[in-house]
Amino acid sequence: MIKLNKNFHRKIVLLFASLAFCASAFAQNSSTIKLNVDATEAARNILHVKETMAVKAGEFTLFYPKWIPGEHAPTGTINDMVNLFITANGKPLAWQRDDVEMFAFHLTVPPGVNQIEIAFDDVSQPGTISSAQLSRIKWNRLLLYPEGAKSDDVQVAASLKMPADWKYATSLAVDGESANLVNFKSISLTYFIDSPAIIGKNFKKIVLSNDGGVLHEMDIVADNADALEVKSETLAGWKNLIKEANLMFGARHYNSYRFLLTLSDVGGSEGLEHHESSEDGVGEKALSDPNELLDLGDLLG
Repeated sequence: MIKLNKNFHRKIVLLFASLAFCASAFAQNSSTIKLNVDATEAARNILHVKETMAVKAGEFTLFYPKWIPGEHAPTGTINDMVNLFITANGKPLAWQRDDVEMFAFHLTVPPGVNQIEIAFDDVSQPGTISSAQLSRIKWNRLLLYPEGAKSDDVQVAASLKMPADWKYATSLAVDGESANLVNFKSISLTYFIDSPAIIGKNFKKIVLSNDGGVLHEMDIVADNADALEVKSETLAGWKNLIKEANLMFGARHYNSYRFLLTLSDVGGSEGLEHHESSEDGVGEKALSDPNELLDLGDLLG
């Protein structure tokens, strides 16, 4: 029988104690946000938000996303946030906007309350992210989170309700869907904010490549069904873009990639890179007009 050195045994005990403490600390510092976004009025530039999160009694501060990935600036669209209501157990809670940091909202959580419900509307300016037939869903516009929390430690379990007959595309993993409602798998706030969606009535999904099990996809929504038509030479160029990028860099930093393309003259332009997708908003005739197609090529490349 092998006898263990007392110092070695002590180190093993300390190691397991440290691991247990770290696991406990992580559990205490992490939290989950349940987010329900109702986009059935997206055509009117209105999105309805309902959110729940665990809390403890005492002073508590909520924060609206301020620094946005890909924009590298404090461009959070807090001016488009209206009708904010916070409740607990069905009773309203008073909140106070910070006098200096306008993205912060202070409240006092009563004793015995361990969860709060948050509701507000996002009313985007016309000609920015939506039209009568499509919308870009930017999650940073659609939630509040505990101030000071590390985004990697906050989990978000989200659902998205769309107008009837509208379809969606996003890099988020889907947990289940039915009719015009989709539920996404829980993911860290870091990745959630960086994984936008597009929704629209006129929709087309094109697989560009699946080499090595890495999906590359062009997802398109448009104001007009005819605008979705893609010429064979355009499609060939998109597929070559994937091949050439891989040859140039020799590796991929993503598990899959989606180009989220919106075609609208009134839904706002966009060109924003994300980890596993890009938001590409151009004119309605970008796939048919030679000059607009050149601009699109420059944007995608």
